[in-house]
Amino acid sequence: GRAALAEGAPHRFRALAHFRAAARLAPGDPEPHYWIGRAGLALLGADGESIARRGLEAVLARAPRYRDAWELWLELYRGHAERQRMVRLLAPQAADPVVAARIAWLLVEDGDCARADTLLARLAAGSADPRWSAWRAECAFLLGDDARGLRLYEEAVARAAEDTAGALWAQVVGIATPREARVYHGLLPGARADFFRAFWAVRDPNLVTPENERIGEHFRRRAEARRRYHLKHPLSLQHRSASYRRLALVLGPADTVRLAFEPRGPAARL
Repeated sequence: GRAALAEGAPHRFRALAHFRAAARLAPGDPEPHYWIGRAGLALLGADGESIARRGLEAVLARAPRYRDAWELWLELYRGHAERQRMVRLLAPQAADPVVAARIAWLLVEDGDCARADTLLARLAAGSADPRWSAWRAECAFLLGDDARGLRLYEEAVARAAEDTAGALWAQVVGIATPREARVYHGLLPGARADFFRAFWAVRDPNLVTPENERIGEHFRRRAEARRRYHLKHPLSLQHRSASYRRLALVLGPADTVRLAFEPRGPAARL
């Protein structure tokens, strides 16, 4: 199957057939399911996404830390149903802190803040990772409790030097300027806390009030953007193929195609 997949587009369904045969021969082994997922990603389109989802979910249910299956799954569309299904698949392995962190983020992303906060409090009791405070702050802002959100967010910023996962940057990268991105990526870990404090200081809409109202508003806008503008078909050729986009631009809608082939000059009157 892997050999067929490496041969390119004409051989991807043949590769998929081999991977499915391997999965039937070894149903408990995540490896065939992983390659089913990779084949689906290579196929692109709605069919490819459906195949990739089934394969990667089967991997993560068997071995949540398997290769880069989690990162590949994150490339697929995920709405409420997809997040909740993944939470159920990962739940039997929730004693693993890495898996618990993934569940917690899916709950935050889905707006299920009560469950997320309980899980994040448990994780915070076991480690001082700034992600836990950052994600709890995000939930507090979504619930309208800005005072608690600001307190938790400052806790996360104070430990920004330990943010090896880049969670704090991931929360603000969508509104960062190109210059701020360059500065952040050139920072030593010890300078991150001051960076985030300065980042928000220049966005403070009211210097008279003691709190920065823009922080809570940012997280609420971020949640709304996540809900309304997530790509429903991230594997479509429109998003993945420059050649497809060029053809679509040239061909255009059906009326444009018809007009493009209408005769010009004297022949048009015949």
